[in-house]
Amino acid sequence: MLWETGDAHERVIEFYRSALVDAGWKVNSELSYGRFDAEKEKEKLIISIATGTDQPTSIVARLSR
Repeated sequence: MLWETGDAHERVIEFYRSALVDAGWKVNSELSYGRFDAEKEKEKLIISIATGTDQPTSIVARLSR
């Protein structure tokens, strides 16, 4: 399972970063991984990820076209 490997977080972030760039988005901030408050992150894209654990996780980035 992807989440069981040591570099899983980095690989997931790279996957989403590449997908966003391929879709024509400019990533204006580094993608970060963790738990985020959606109300405080209104200007950023939040991608929620089901990890199979009880901890909700997200990838957050500031984007522009």
